[in-house]
Amino acid sequence: MATTLDHAPLSRRDAATFLGVAPGTLARWAMEGKGPRYARSGKTRGKVWYSVADLTAWLEAHKQEKHV
Repeated sequence: MATTLDHAPLSRRDAATFLGVAPGTLARWAMEGKGPRYARSGKTRGKVWYSVADLTAWLEAHKQEKHV
């Protein structure tokens, strides 16, 4: 069941920490049209926000099987 926290907005820095990547990696993924969904608070140069639910869904969709 989703909680209010699952939809709380995270900054790009906090989202990067959550995913274990650099904020610049998230910025590059956004420019390349890949990576987790995000919202922008302004038209072009506004602050970027990520939801925990979207980050978690993206992680689930990009799991890789361990081959031994």
